[in-house]
Amino acid sequence: MKQYISELKPGDKVNSVFALAKKQLVPFRDPSKGKFMSLVLGDKTGQMEAKVWEGAEEIAATIAEEDLVRIEGSVSEYRGVYQITVERISQAEKGQWRPEDFLPTGKDRETLLYELREVVTSISNPHLKELLTRWFGEKEFLDNYLTCPAAKKVHHACIGGLAEHSLEICSYVDQVARLYPKLNRDLVITGALLHDIGKLKEYRYETSIKVTDKGKLFGHSILGWEMIAERIAMQPDFPEDLADHLKHIIFTHHGELEWGATVYPQTPEAIVVYYCDLLSGRVRQVFDLLEQDSQEELWTNYDRLLARAIFKGYQED
Repeated sequence: MKQYISELKPGDKVNSVFALAKKQLVPFRDPSKGKFMSLVLGDKTGQMEAKVWEGAEEIAATIAEEDLVRIEGSVSEYRGVYQITVERISQAEKGQWRPEDFLPTGKDRETLLYELREVVTSISNPHLKELLTRWFGEKEFLDNYLTCPAAKKVHHACIGGLAEHSLEICSYVDQVARLYPKLNRDLVITGALLHDIGKLKEYRYETSIKVTDKGKLFGHSILGWEMIAERIAMQPDFPEDLADHLKHIIFTHHGELEWGATVYPQTPEAIVVYYCDLLSGRVRQVFDLLEQDSQEELWTNYDRLLARAIFKGYQED
């Protein structure tokens, strides 16, 4: 039976499988004693440090980061932090585990699928509708879209995070389109659904969320447009100017050059997608911080990425 990290407390015996997020050989203060191994273990509920005190160098050669490992040991507390003292560690059984066992999950798949179908059905432009209908009609692509995370850490860093984040943006841009009827609603909806599509190639996430080599070399905007352009090429009558407008959204959705945009957003649709993307990410960051914060005070700890602490006084019990 799987033991989850969030449930472990000092004194507990451990015999379960975890994702190996990090390993490091560390010299003892007395060099004659050799080295011990410091580990970070993870599952969908969080992470916990672990220590291997004996035979560390030999064991380190048998395991690698991102492996699934079976840990036997016990939980203790050191300087206010829980950690596992490892008695035995080995490669976990193959083929018995899913990413969902070791990574947090967002909205359930059926909810995401329903919302996605509603959005695609609402598109009127025949070229954009064909693009989305045919692409999301392919099972492998759809499965990947509904499973992929939206980020490594910052926001929507969970199974299904990409779809959840993109559909949030769809709901935002839809409201903006109601306020500004001259806005091309079909284009901003399509841009919202596909702005991060390159993350299907940017991330791998078997046991932890990692950036692929292609992700490091090119980033998800370039990878995403390559994917979209390949699909557009299957529609010979797809208007070139419409493709250019969609391409501009993909390449500018980060908004600022220092954040990864190739140029600044320069169409109404690109500006709307950028700000709605930013809003979705920031709001999720705030609520993740509130959920994870253990402070009893009215303020959270200072968050480096948000560059502020968040006041909790208005939160209902």
